[in-house]
Amino acid sequence: MAVDRSETAYGYYLVDRSFFKAQRIYSANLMVYGLLESYMFEAPHEKEHIFQYLFHLDDWFGRFDFEVSSRNPAPEDHFVFERIEGAIAYPKDFVSNLKRNA
Repeated sequence: MAVDRSETAYGYYLVDRSFFKAQRIYSANLMVYGLLESYMFEAPHEKEHIFQYLFHLDDWFGRFDFEVSSRNPAPEDHFVFERIEGAIAYPKDFVSNLKRNA
């Protein structure tokens, strides 16, 4: 459910890429992060995949926070940022497996 919320927020964001919609993704991803931290103790056999997702979110949060602090966007401002070179991509396959096994 938390991943669905994050993906839904991302879908809304794609319409016009406004800052207030990016903040929804941030909020949703905070919940995903917390749940992944708990899940790693329940599913140690998935630790590499869980770590990859956590590292992806670490990278995403870091970039988001940097862009916010350097730009100070208004809620309705256009807000797009690029993934940092070397950052971990969204783990689509792992997310698909999570959803399938939920």
